[in-house]
Amino acid sequence: MRLDPAPHDTAPSPLYDAVTGLPNRDLFLDRLTMALHGGERTGDATAVVLVRVDSADIALDGPPVADIEPVLQGIAERLLGAVRSFDSVGRLDTRTFAILFQGRMDEEMLRILARRVLFELSPPVQLRLRQYFIMARLGGTTAEPGFDNPEALMERAADALLEAERPESELFVFHDIDNAAVPHPS
Repeated sequence: MRLDPAPHDTAPSPLYDAVTGLPNRDLFLDRLTMALHGGERTGDATAVVLVRVDSADIALDGPPVADIEPVLQGIAERLLGAVRSFDSVGRLDTRTFAILFQGRMDEEMLRILARRVLFELSPPVQLRLRQYFIMARLGGTTAEPGFDNPEALMERAADALLEAERPESELFVFHDIDNAAVPHPS
């Protein structure tokens, strides 16, 4: 049973993003830490995908504009719709979201999930009579149970995201545990 907050409790939670309601960086890292510990017990891999969004129609990290918040909320809803019920989505900064995939996971499964995320983000966000086209780049990696810590995993995913943001790169770049980019087989 879910309890509604008391009427006087209107302050935003320090663990959730005020705009999207998604876990913020601290809560996402806590969930990642718990997933890595769980993976040590079960032998399941943990994967992180960072999603950097942009729009030619609106500056997502520029000065406040009335439509920014609904666009970001629409992006958050789509990301939640793209993942499985036991995965987590968080907002790390203005334009960067993170997805924590848990359970049986390998590179091919992660690529399938990344394609699903890109598919969910591909239609424009519709606000009133205006459409906002969202562009996304993804960088991801998997952790081997017992060999990774949250910081190393996030750093590897960030490196993959930086590579994905290069103009000649694919929309999703995967880095393996050796920190090397793994090209997608054609």
